[in-house]
Amino acid sequence: MANEVHFTISIHDVSGLFWERLFRRHLAELPAIVDSITKAFAHAANQEATSDYTTGSVGLGSAVCLALLARQRKAATVVEIGTYVGRSAFALAVGMEALPDATRLYTCDADGDSFVPMSGLKTAIRSFPFTLSTQMLTTLCEEGHDGAVDLFFLDGRVQDKDVALLERLMRPDAVVALDDFEGLEKGVVNALRLQQSLREHMLVHPAPPELLARFGIADRSLVACLVSRRSFAITPQ
Repeated sequence: MANEVHFTISIHDVSGLFWERLFRRHLAELPAIVDSITKAFAHAANQEATSDYTTGSVGLGSAVCLALLARQRKAATVVEIGTYVGRSAFALAVGMEALPDATRLYTCDADGDSFVPMSGLKTAIRSFPFTLSTQMLTTLCEEGHDGAVDLFFLDGRVQDKDVALLERLMRPDAVVALDDFEGLEKGVVNALRLQQSLREHMLVHPAPPELLARFGIADRSLVACLVSRRSFAITPQ
């Protein structure tokens, strides 16, 4: 039969291969990336000590994965939902630093204003404190950023109105990274919601802990991502 399936590969296998290739592709840069993220985490910790509220934040494993996603995607424009003290924003900015042109990151936090910019980063970070995701996304659409976003990082629950706004802002091959992808946490809920609209994107599960350990990262990652199928190609080597 013409449409009969003869070969199958699980999403877990694809996910492991995705992260393996990503880490190997940037192996020479990895020590500098980890060092920059570690310094950014120290800056964020100082802000956390005086923050009016506390919440969860990305660890080193997730941060490195975010930086590598931004670097591999050559992301010039990034949108983040869920700032807190900026650990993930700084990690994304580290990944964006390799681009020769100007890079921009927009980030919002519904609950606070604990983000303080860090000197030494080239990426311009625009923070939207005490701002719901729908508000920030609407503002970006009104400012003319349609079809300009290379990468999203969602560390907050996507609202019903957000999906259409995300689609309006994103490039066709944009990457959508999702934090807290485990169990029934928000990352899983966000993935299920977005997959209904982003049918040309494939879900990549978080990098396995044993893979991170092989590259010297003694931490786990909870970052999954939706990647456009057109971003994949089978090569001879």
